[in-house]
Amino acid sequence: MRTFTAARTVLALATLALVSPAAAVDQPSTYPGCAQREAEVAWGGAVSIDLAACQSFGLGVLATPPAHGQASPAPDAPAERYVYVHGGTGPAGGGEDHFVVLDDNSDRISVRVRIGPPTLGIALAPDALPALRAGARSAAALRGSGGQAPYAFRLGEGELPPGLSLSPDGRVEGVPTRRGPYSFAVIARDARGAEGRRAYAGEVAAATFALAPETIAVVRGQAFEVKLSAGGGVAPHRFALEPGHALPPGVTLAGDGWLRGIAATAPGDYRAGVRITDASTGPGESFEVEALVMRLVPPPDISLQIVAGAGGEAPALLVVDRGAALAVPTHVALAASGDALSGNPGLGLPAGALIPPGEKRVRLPLPLVVSAGPGAGESLVLAVAPGEGYRAGARVEASVRGQR
Repeated sequence: MRTFTAARTVLALATLALVSPAAAVDQPSTYPGCAQREAEVAWGGAVSIDLAACQSFGLGVLATPPAHGQASPAPDAPAERYVYVHGGTGPAGGGEDHFVVLDDNSDRISVRVRIGPPTLGIALAPDALPALRAGARSAAALRGSGGQAPYAFRLGEGELPPGLSLSPDGRVEGVPTRRGPYSFAVIARDARGAEGRRAYAGEVAAATFALAPETIAVVRGQAFEVKLSAGGGVAPHRFALEPGHALPPGVTLAGDGWLRGIAATAPGDYRAGVRITDASTGPGESFEVEALVMRLVPPPDISLQIVAGAGGEAPALLVVDRGAALAVPTHVALAASGDALSGNPGLGLPAGALIPPGEKRVRLPLPLVVSAGPGAGESLVLAVAPGEGYRAGARVEASVRGQR
């Protein structure tokens, strides 16, 4: 299994390098007013720093991280903002923090952040949210302390990851749909009006996928269609053959996951890589390549078995077996003969059986009572009639004791 994400920043920087080969690197930014920037943030809060004027193709990486918090690009494409989240550390009376971001010339944008003093009273927990993954449901319960219950929670600075919501009672839950960094602050207010806040920052990871089914057994020379599905990620998913891989001649894979065709090549296992791409947003695309095994088998031999009912008094069952669980249905024609049919043409014996995809056999009720072993009664013979996509096995006989 391989996991991939792609972003446009690398392409933008490569383009810039082509048009400005003589641009200086690792000096203060030459964009007007961008060499030094300042911002203010509340203790434990978050602030979005607008650097749109400091780039033409998207901001670069974080060159020097802050000492008392986190700084990450906002989920724009290309990046035009950085979000600073104070981590609740530093001088007790407030203070400053500092970090450096590169512009699209790889020059330095130095950002000084003034941190407000800590506020006493309402505290929020937990310190961080659970790990988030695109397409995976997440839930966390925020708690307030240090004041008078009940507490009411609301969003402060920043934005929740798309797909998540914050309820007034402090539940952060939902299914993230965007990959990439996030940062936001939550404000808690107690019954007397006192407030406290906490900032949360992290990364929504790309999804992992699971292909189903992973192995498909189909009958050589018989038309079939099988729907592939993907577990994990954000629906809808797209399916495609990985470049350099091939299915047996006559078989195609559609973007919605339908595998169809008639495979007439030699029986055996044919392997291919299927690329699954989900609908999550974020930088580039998120996809995985999963292994698919397509097994071509000769037409199966159909066998029959008559199973007597409990105690030899209950109606019997006819078991129609094709020997393997195939991904395609098998329509089996049946024929009956024997003394039990003499004068009873309307016994209601099945004229056919359908073994559905994914099943090895099917059981059909017989409106008869048969002996568990040799004994008196009228003979009944059931046989597999000729048909498409299978071979007929031996017939089966039973001694009929009566009709039910």
